[in-house]
Amino acid sequence: YLLEFDLQALINQQKPLLPYRPVNPYAIIKLDLTISSSKIIYAELKEKAYAQSKLLQRIELISQYQDKLTLRFYFSSTERNITQNEAENELDKINDSL
Repeated sequence: YLLEFDLQALINQQKPLLPYRPVNPYAIIKLDLTISSSKIIYAELKEKAYAQSKLLQRIELISQYQDKLTLRFYFSSTERNITQNEAENELDKINDSL
C-alpha cells in the first residue's frame, strides 16, 4: 500500500485547542429564575449577568413559554464552597440589574 498526504492542506484545516480549565473541586449551586422575555434580549441578559457576579459559572435556558424565559444559573467559586445564601444574593443582584 502507498499513501500520500498533503501536509499543507492538513495544516490549513487545523483548529487551535481550547485552553485547559481544571475541574472545579467545589460544589455548584443551581438557582432558577423566570423573567419576561419581552423585557430583555437573551444575549444582553447573559452579558449583564456575567458582569454582575464573579461566582456565576454558567447560564442555561430551561424553558420558554409565551413571553417568559426560565433560566438556570450555576454559581460556584474556584477557591472555596459557597453557601446557598451567597448564591441567592448573587441572583438577586443579577435580577435587580435587569
